[in-house]
Amino acid sequence: MKKLSIRYRIIFALLVIPLPFILLFQIYTESVIENMNLQLLKGYSDTLEVFCTAVEKELMNADALLAIDCWSN
Repeated sequence: MKKLSIRYRIIFALLVIPLPFILLFQIYTESVIENMNLQLLKGYSDTLEVFCTAVEKELMNADALLAIDCWSN
């Protein structure tokens, strides 16, 4: 079996050893991004729910005002 030179050992070490760390970092990053997207989605959902509730209350108030106006005239 042919012995590898130091140059090839260094290249091998620089390419192969960091690969698991790069893969773990990629998986962690994707997990963090997914978690952030879920948190943003929840926040947007809560904001939309508050907005819809406010619009519904305003429509009910307008409906009541129009009903009172119709009955009084």
